[in-house]
Amino acid sequence: MLEYLLILGFFIFYVSVLGVLDKKRDWRSIRNAFVMGVVIAVLSAVVQTIPSEFFPSFYSSTIRIILIAPLTEEALKFYGCLRYFAKRIPIESTRKAALYGYGVGLSFGTFETLIVAFIGYPLIGIFLRVLLTIPMHTIAALISAYGIGYTFRTGKRQYYSLLFLGSAVTIHVLFNYFAFLVQP
Repeated sequence: MLEYLLILGFFIFYVSVLGVLDKKRDWRSIRNAFVMGVVIAVLSAVVQTIPSEFFPSFYSSTIRIILIAPLTEEALKFYGCLRYFAKRIPIESTRKAALYGYGVGLSFGTFETLIVAFIGYPLIGIFLRVLLTIPMHTIAALISAYGIGYTFRTGKRQYYSLLFLGSAVTIHVLFNYFAFLVQP
């Protein structure tokens, strides 16, 4: 019970940061971002739990945690933001795009942490996920969404936004790598 209160408390804190950053408080976009993040988290969980019989033998838990999970999660978050922005042309500002990515990453990380808490992760693990993993997902999605918004606003070619996606994937890969090293 305590872990759920911890997750809820930090979620409210992170949402309040979003409220401070978004002066206009476009609640419809924020709601859409939260829903998109949860949908992407569920989709990511389904994709990542495909039995390993379908994959080559090098598909170990280490490879899955350090490479496959970041690639899958960041690509899905990127696609979710891209799909939303494709419907809302013209994008008001790159800041608005980044705030949408913030919402997607926040809800994705929170939902993922709720799933981990439901499975029975220890309280210290939940605390570390709330302090480290949720902000990492938020920052990575913010970078991807900013890249999409920047590409749309400046008229650059679409593949330019893939550089921002690459940055987000790199952050996530490094985070998972160091988290994997620290595990007891």
